[in-house]
Amino acid sequence: MRLELCRSHLEILPEGEADLAYIEDTLGLRKAGNQIPLIRLDYAGGRATVIRLAAGSLHTSEALAKKTTRRRGTVARDGGS
Repeated sequence: MRLELCRSHLEILPEGEADLAYIEDTLGLRKAGNQIPLIRLDYAGGRATVIRLAAGSLHTSEALAKKTTRRRGTVARDGGS
């Protein structure tokens, strides 16, 4: 799967059937017009900013920040998900 960063959008380009299955089944993008949010998460101390594609129900950035995984020295606060 390739990601292309364009001036006004991000394109996800499947490179095979497995990529397409992930996009359709996991992300829920089965037909034209389906959408999933891009959410910006800023972590305490300004050490990291993450942009996350959120499949499933829409969560607030505060709720997502609490589900931080061990990344760039950030310790998970929900017991590790």
